[in-house]
Amino acid sequence: MIRANLALAPIADYIFPPLGLANAALVIGLRGKHVGPAARRLAQGKAGLDLLYTCIALCTLTTFTFLPSALMYWLLTFWPQLTKKVRQEGELNFLARLRQRPRQVLVERAGEETQVKVHDLKPGDVVILKEGDTAPADGVVTTGDAWIRENLFTGSLKPAKKTEGSEIYASTQVTGARVHFRVGDDEPRADRLLELYTSAFARPKTDSQATRIAELLAGPILLLGLAALGRGGIHMTKAVIRPDYFSGPAMAEDFGDFGMILQAADAGIAILDPNVLVPIFKADYWVFDDTVPWRFTRASEELLDSLDQNHDREIVFLSKRGSQRIVERDGGVRFSRLDTGASTAAKKAFIARRQPYGQSVVYFGDCQRERVLAQAADVAVMVADKHHRVNAEAPIVFLSPDLEKFSSLHSVCEKRNAEVKSSLAMATIPNVAAIGAAVVLSSPALVSVVMTTLGAATYYYRASRLLRQAAGR
Repeated sequence: MIRANLALAPIADYIFPPLGLANAALVIGLRGKHVGPAARRLAQGKAGLDLLYTCIALCTLTTFTFLPSALMYWLLTFWPQLTKKVRQEGELNFLARLRQRPRQVLVERAGEETQVKVHDLKPGDVVILKEGDTAPADGVVTTGDAWIRENLFTGSLKPAKKTEGSEIYASTQVTGARVHFRVGDDEPRADRLLELYTSAFARPKTDSQATRIAELLAGPILLLGLAALGRGGIHMTKAVIRPDYFSGPAMAEDFGDFGMILQAADAGIAILDPNVLVPIFKADYWVFDDTVPWRFTRASEELLDSLDQNHDREIVFLSKRGSQRIVERDGGVRFSRLDTGASTAAKKAFIARRQPYGQSVVYFGDCQRERVLAQAADVAVMVADKHHRVNAEAPIVFLSPDLEKFSSLHSVCEKRNAEVKSSLAMATIPNVAAIGAAVVLSSPALVSVVMTTLGAATYYYRASRLLRQAAGR
């Protein structure tokens, strides 16, 4: 219907006006579904996108000119399809990094080195890796040392030095030296991450900031259109209410979320559900459990203190280890220490006491071993180490127990928010300019369509280029 409407619109507007009856029927078919919801919201004293789309359709039918609206109807489907295509391309490029395996590997058998196909490898085989090689499986170094790039598994941007006893993960690449490692019998961590990310990419979005913004703007835009009706008639009203306030922000939000997932992955953080990020950074309590061997540094407290200096939040470490002593502070973020021993019940009670009156708790720890605590908290973050199987029960997974990962998560979220805000401005300015041109210069609705499309196109080409670079690096 959208394509037929676009194909017939220029003929009806400029060559054979009676054909406009077909366009009118298509407009009713396309926008009739909005009439009921618009009426119900209007009865509640609220405007929204349904009412805006209904009014646009009424203006189109009243003026009996169809090309601007037909073009915008098409663009409202074109941009989401294009965004989806770019994102799918980025997802495939990113997942290819986890799927990467060599066709053949050099194996040491009976004291001799021989080439074997990767699918013929067996647990216990000793594989020889040289500079430039890709690990075919997970295993443990037996002899030698090498430098291996493994940021998707640990978050370290620098190559990690592997010596005897060190773990090697499938899909990682050797950047220097030579090493022998014994193939293990566990499922490769790369395969598990591949499964988790594939599931995360397919997860439908449940909370759209772009939709909320467009819904809020619908009312003021309709009031401006009503004012334009008295100034320049129905054609000016049509030009004023025609700008598209949804496609640009929706594209910015989708690209922003995907870019954030890619950046977090390079930091060793698997974001499986971006919807929980806002609750995490608005929570009243962050509870870190010693079910994993947290790696503290001298700057650990300063890292946490710098995240929300003005937020009345308490950070608690549930620990039975004296070496993880946290100093209490009077100002900024409050640090507490609770010795609960190994009692899950005591930890659960501690969390429960901090949840009344709408206060929220985020739990950081082993969500498999302490499933009860993860379920008791408002949000749970799985923290894995080399002995843990990465799972999808938590919406976010730290792939190693480094406290600095919390700072990395905060940084990628802040970068995403800044990017979305700048893109919202990029999408909004052409829309505002289009309204100004309609009111001051009496420009037609087609000019509004062109101006708003330029804003969306500018952001698309900029964001898609950055995403392609991030996904394939």
